[in-house]
Amino acid sequence: MSEWINGIKYDGHTVVGSDKDIREALVRPGTVSIGANAFSGCGELTSVIFPESLRIIEMSAFLRCKKLSAVCLPKDLVSIGDSAFYECEQLNVSVWPDGLEIISDFAFFRCRSLKNVKLPDKMMALCQSAFRECSSLTSVNLPENIKQIECSTFDGCGQLASIVLPESLLDIADGAFAGCRNLSGLQFPRRLVCIGETAFARCEKLTEIVLPDSLRYLCDGAFAGCTALTSVVLPPQLFKMGSNVFHLCPLRDTTLKEGGLTYWRDRLTGADNDIETAAIREGVKVIAENAFYGCRKLTSAVFPSTLRRIGCCAFENCLSLTSVTLPDSLACIDYHAFHGCGSLVSAVLPAGLKVIGSCAFEGCSRLASVNLPDGLVEIGSRAFAGCSALQPPALPSGVRYKGKDILRNRLIRQSPARKENKI
Repeated sequence: MSEWINGIKYDGHTVVGSDKDIREALVRPGTVSIGANAFSGCGELTSVIFPESLRIIEMSAFLRCKKLSAVCLPKDLVSIGDSAFYECEQLNVSVWPDGLEIISDFAFFRCRSLKNVKLPDKMMALCQSAFRECSSLTSVNLPENIKQIECSTFDGCGQLASIVLPESLLDIADGAFAGCRNLSGLQFPRRLVCIGETAFARCEKLTEIVLPDSLRYLCDGAFAGCTALTSVVLPPQLFKMGSNVFHLCPLRDTTLKEGGLTYWRDRLTGADNDIETAAIREGVKVIAENAFYGCRKLTSAVFPSTLRRIGCCAFENCLSLTSVTLPDSLACIDYHAFHGCGSLVSAVLPAGLKVIGSCAFEGCSRLASVNLPDGLVEIGSRAFAGCSALQPPALPSGVRYKGKDILRNRLIRQSPARKENKI
């Protein structure tokens, strides 16, 4: 049986309606739920006092209560329904209850005065557009155990400058942080699997991101319009990368780290100093200068069938490297490429090799055999100088340029100063 008390209509333990001109609402003790649309459109409502017994605020309960400002949610509140506080433009929540488990779709949509959100760790669901266009929101504490941030949850929260993404997070859905134009300093959790379409689009303060190794799906336009984003590190096991992921991003440095190696576009640009074996991924055309310089523990390297060039000093002073079999695609070994590889015993050079640069194998004192392919056209000065165990190979007839002292066995001259990678 329903009854009216102070402008509020009750049906048992549920608020089911109210006077449209109500200004202040004191919900009676024992009330368990605020029913759907109970205060919807109450344009003069400025404050509500909830009883500690309250557990549920149902859909559209306070929809478009545009003057509603101060609200203290009771500590045992469990659920806030769809559009519960939709377009309550002056709303500011002072206390977020520890018992809260669900914030449903559009629950706080366009609550433009909402500044701080502190969500309890037990919360299991944070639904789509829950805080969308909360344009004054500056601080958000996400639950430690949440696994997904739904579509457009924080879309358009233009004042949100930072957020800590919990380690439990697996999925950031479409548009979750789109238009958070002040968001910067993102650190992605180590278990993250998917970043949805336009998830971080138009985050104009993002300058660099390192995506976690766990990431498998990077969807269309995920970082489109991030106009300050210049540096991206992509994960090694990315299964699918959508279109226009970095549209309008002024990227200067997009790198991929895998197996102790760093890639940029079709180049291998560097390696961890303590790397022992290197399996270079297919698609790499260039091993950049100094890529493995001084990797003293490196014993072997597997080269891709796409490789065209080994840059200067690329393997210089790799003291444990014992043998190399270079792919048929290779055309150029640049100067000092294998300089000082004192443990190198054999080097199998491909038939398509055109250029061996100056000092390329100088100081490989254990190198016992090498084949010079018939297609070779240039061999630089001191290319094999200091290779004291090497039997002089036959020089191909097609060589058009031959440097000085190709096989001269004397003290190795000092290596030129190491250059920095330019990519």
